[in-house]
Amino acid sequence: MLEQTTPDRCVGLIENRLSTAEATNLAMAYQRNLSREDLREYLDLTAQAMLAQFRDSPLPKTISPSQQQIAAEQFERALAQHPHFDLIASISMRPNAHSDAEICWMTTQTLWVAIEQEGITGDWLMILFAEDL
Repeated sequence: MLEQTTPDRCVGLIENRLSTAEATNLAMAYQRNLSREDLREYLDLTAQAMLAQFRDSPLPKTISPSQQQIAAEQFERALAQHPHFDLIASISMRPNAHSDAEICWMTTQTLWVAIEQEGITGDWLMILFAEDL
């Protein structure tokens, strides 16, 4: 979704600065561009998440500090292998010196690196990212 919107709205979404109406409109625009199959999967996952939240289950998964450390280290190693790591690091360390487009690009690249991590450590990394939301 971040890749399919304007840079200012992308950063607004990342930084949680969009109004409820703006975030809803962005989500609806994203959904309109999904294939029928992808939309069904998106809506099924959304419904499952809503039901879980209303039922207060399942409880959020947590990981130990040592698991957090292992996941973070794997992520750092994987990110260092990105072909544009130097630019990602520069934007990450000094976001105010970069445009919304650059910040949005850096965020999507970083998220893809995290999502692509496999195995139990990749699962731990997703939990770690979810805890930061």
